[in-house]
Amino acid sequence: SGRDAPLLSQPEDPVKGASQQQILDGFIKAGRNSQANYQIARDYLSDDFRTKWNPNAGVLISSSAIDPSVVDADELQLSVSVSASIDGDGHYSIADVSHTQQLRFDFQKDSKGEWRISAAPDGTILTPSRFGTIFQPYDLYFFDPTFQYLVPDRRWYARFTQVSTRIVRALLAGPPDWLQGVVVTAFPGGTDLTGAPAIDSSR
Repeated sequence: SGRDAPLLSQPEDPVKGASQQQILDGFIKAGRNSQANYQIARDYLSDDFRTKWNPNAGVLISSSAIDPSVVDADELQLSVSVSASIDGDGHYSIADVSHTQQLRFDFQKDSKGEWRISAAPDGTILTPSRFGTIFQPYDLYFFDPTFQYLVPDRRWYARFTQVSTRIVRALLAGPPDWLQGVVVTAFPGGTDLTGAPAIDSSR
C-alpha cells in the first residue's frame, strides 16, 4: 500500500578520529533517515546536547552541497540554499525565491577525544528527493463553525517519528492561525493526550 515504508539507505555511525567536517557531514546525512527517532544522527552529538536536539522542529529542503566554512577552532558554518521548508507543525511551504540560510554548528571533544556536535539548529536538512522518500502527507480535519462540514489541513510528517501521536497532538492544539475563526475543533478545551493513541487499522 502507499503507507508501506520505502527502502531507506542506512546512515553511517561516527568513525574514530573523524574531523569536525566529517562529523558534520555524517550528521547531516544521518538526518536523512528518521528511523528510531534519528538515533544515528544523535550519535554525532555530545552527551549534553543529544537529548536537546529536536529533529521534528522543521525541515529545510535544499540541494546545496555540505560545504561548511570554518568560523573558529570549534565552530563551523553551513550555507544552504532553501527551496522549501516544513515548520514545526508540519506545514509545507515553497519559497518564492530560493534564499540562503546560515546554520551554525559548535563542536567539542568527548571523553574519548572524539569530536561531537555540541550545538546545532533543530530540525533536519533534506534534498527534494530524500524529502519525498521520508515524508508523507496527512490531512487533519477540523469542523466548520456549523459542525456540518470537515475542512482539511494538510501536514507533513516523517516516517518512524510517532506519527499517530503527532497527529493527535496537532488536533488537540487546534487549527493553525490562518484557519482560526473559519474552523473549530471537536475536542473540548483542556483535552490532553496521556499516552500513545490506539490506531484502528480495520477501517
